[in-house]
Formats: sequence, C-alpha cells, structure tokens
Amino acid sequence: MPIVFRYGNDDAALSGAVWQCTESTEALGESLSLSPESRALLASFRSERRRREWLTVRRLLNELHPDQPAPEILYSGNGRPSLSDGSHISISHSEHYVTLCWSRSHRLGCDLESIRPQINRLAGKFVGSQEREFLGEHPSLEALHLVWGAKESLFKLYGSGGVDFRKELEVSSFLIGESGTLRAAIRKTDFNLDTLIHYRFFDDMLLVYTAHPA
Repeated sequence: MPIVFRYGNDDAALSGAVWQCTESTEALGESLSLSPESRALLASFRSERRRREWLTVRRLLNELHPDQPAPEILYSGNGRPSLSDGSHISISHSEHYVTLCWSRSHRLGCDLESIRPQINRLAGKFVGSQEREFLGEHPSLEALHLVWGAKESLFKLYGSGGVDFRKELEVSSFLIGESGTLRAAIRKTDFNLDTLIHYRFFDDMLLVYTAHPA
C-alpha cells in the first residue's frame, strides 16, 4: 500500500506523508534510481525490515518531489537528517508505517507512534511536573503518547542532543481529539523556543509534527 495520507502546513511550507509498508523490498526499489553508494548501504542492512524502511523513505521523498529529481538524504554526526539541496527533513517510523516531512525554510520534527500500554512504564522518564498537573494520576494512553510524541518532535527539531525530556521540554495543557494542535516549548539554558505542535490519530497510531523558521 502506498501513501495513507498527506499532511502539511502552508504557513511553514511543510509537506509530509505517511506510508504503510506492505510491499516487498523488490517492489519498493523498482522505481528508485539509487547510486552505487546507496545500493551498498542498502545491502549492508541485515534486517529485512530495516531495508524496507530505508526504501520507503526514498519512495516518500520521491513522492514529495514529483516534478524534479529528489535530493540525497544526508546525516550529521549526531544522526540528524537533511537534504543535499539545503532543505530540511524529518523522518520517523513505527510498526509498519513510515512518515517523512520536508520544508525549504523551516526546521522540522516529526514522530510516529503505535498506541501501546507499555508507555505507562516509561512515563516517569518524560512526563514533567507541568504535565502531571493537567494529566492527573491516571492519564489515558492517548494523552501520554501525545506528550511523548510532542517532546520527541521537539527533540528532533532542536537537533543537537543532550536534552532532558522531563525538565527541558514542556507541553502545555490540551484537550485531546482525533486531530488538533497544542503548544510546547524547549527550555534550555542556551536555547528557548515556543512552537505549535500538530497531531493526528489513525489506526491505533499517532502522528505528531512541528515546524519552526530556520
């Protein structure tokens, strides 16, 4: 199955899509023109799932650049992806889904999560005192995943690592729906940012993304 849905933000010139990975690696690679270096990298992955995810990301990038050759994906020393034409990109995958979003002018962060009860055991690692005040003692799985997804998106947007999810990433109170927005912030001694987070629930999954001028 190809693209499940597209998403975007006209103000941020953001374009993104979610793909459900049901194809074989052979089918995914049929329409791709890969460099020798990319083919060598693909062959180095031991996991079939990893190869499929890697190929799906390239297919998504092509889908978002239908009228021109897609740029190459580059990675910084800390693993942050970017594009060879200088534009911005963010990637996430969970279960059988992959998402990719890009923008020429805005830094990005996106996260894709499967809604699972195991998140209750991890809440103490990312839920800060501010979130506990509005989440209460027994928050829903959806609310916990939304807080986690928002913070993961902020972490990717920041892009420099070394972030305390409980103390340096803050999510403001929200009313949860099938889709919507909320406010969140990065609070580091050398970096402060308030931004809008977008989210959408679908098929027991959650997509979260954010964009901010570079």
